[in-house]
Amino acid sequence: MEVLYILLSVYLSTWIMIMFRTFGLIAVILKGRKEILLTKWKTMHLIVYGLGIVCLVPFIWQVILSERIRKTWVLSYCDAVMRK
Repeated sequence: MEVLYILLSVYLSTWIMIMFRTFGLIAVILKGRKEILLTKWKTMHLIVYGLGIVCLVPFIWQVILSERIRKTWVLSYCDAVMRK
């Protein structure tokens, strides 16, 4: 039973770290690129992004460890959101 708590805490802490390390950069980049819809509805964007990241945490945990991977993830996400 203790293993389940440990795995759940690692999963949750990884999700929180991904959210803190990526969403601020995404918001700044989208504001700089004049993306009106996502900057106007920032809270909704945060909720949708957070729920989407919950499913991806086991696959993108490297984002919290490497600056290069985080930069690639953030720029790719911004390009995908803006359909570039």
